[in-house]
Amino acid sequence: RKEASIAALEWQDRSSDPIWSASSLAEAVQLMNADHSDLLGTRQWESPDGFGVNNNRPTLRILTEIGDADSVQGKELTKRYATLREPLPLAGSRLSPSQLEEALLAEFPWFEDLISQIADTIELRRTAGKPWFRIPPLLVVGPPGCGKSRFARRLGEISGTGHASITVAGSSDNRMLAGTARGWHSTQPCFPVIAMRKANTANPIVVVDEIEKACPSQNGDAQATLLNFLEPETASRYFDECLLTSVNVGEVSWISLANSIEGIKPPLKNRVSLHFVGGPQEEHYPTVIRCLQRDIALELGIDPTVLPTRNKEVEALLHTAFMNGASVRRLRAGLFAWIRSEGINRQLH
Repeated sequence: RKEASIAALEWQDRSSDPIWSASSLAEAVQLMNADHSDLLGTRQWESPDGFGVNNNRPTLRILTEIGDADSVQGKELTKRYATLREPLPLAGSRLSPSQLEEALLAEFPWFEDLISQIADTIELRRTAGKPWFRIPPLLVVGPPGCGKSRFARRLGEISGTGHASITVAGSSDNRMLAGTARGWHSTQPCFPVIAMRKANTANPIVVVDEIEKACPSQNGDAQATLLNFLEPETASRYFDECLLTSVNVGEVSWISLANSIEGIKPPLKNRVSLHFVGGPQEEHYPTVIRCLQRDIALELGIDPTVLPTRNKEVEALLHTAFMNGASVRRLRAGLFAWIRSEGINRQLH
């Protein structure tokens, strides 16, 4: 049993080997999710490439040290990003693909095909001995206000990976994505590292919004920079010019959003899984309103049940706007405005 379990610790390197048998894969997955202290005498281990287990959950050490740590900036950055020097959780291993699919469909039934592909991908990765959440790069194209951004955010929340969003429409945004080199007062790591620090996971979802509006400038080309992060070999040892060290951002899930396919360069199109989505249909109206109310309540920091009850007149106005093609974003704005006015009326009376 000990020999088999020690061999299972090498699952990261051998899971792509054609002789890596199904029984060995099953044992690796079992090792990741079960209590194996009786076999190894510890619940913590780490492979040379940084993958490991801590308290029976997968982890990844994204970097080992911060470069030029003795300089003034180096000392400041070492202190600021100290948590990144420790193994970070690879989130999502405890949520089954079917649970994820069910939760997302309850909120975004009009994204059924996209949700199904994500669930299938997670299931396939589990079969291959990689139980944490990670999906291939996605490009989701749909009309403004159809729920693309909210979907990406909820995917990060439900999966447990966390998420961070960046809009790349503008000439200076490439520096936010690629990071700013050491030596500048505004120096900062590349955006996926910032996302990792924010989420405290090694596999957050990074959302790149308005990717079709990114254009080359003196500050670089956001689409070209994104391609570097989407290339597995490059991403696994990306040299960060702020931290002056290689970081492993290879487990990040990338979701690019666009209102149109126009402006997306062929190299990026060839590197992503392209999905065209539409807005919700008539039968989705109750789901949309329910989810919008919950989001507003969370934003206000209150329980959804204490929100004012919509009367027939308000309900008719919202439903009519929805049927006339109002986007989810416009519906949310209208619903929030009504809730706010009702709250003011309560205070006045």
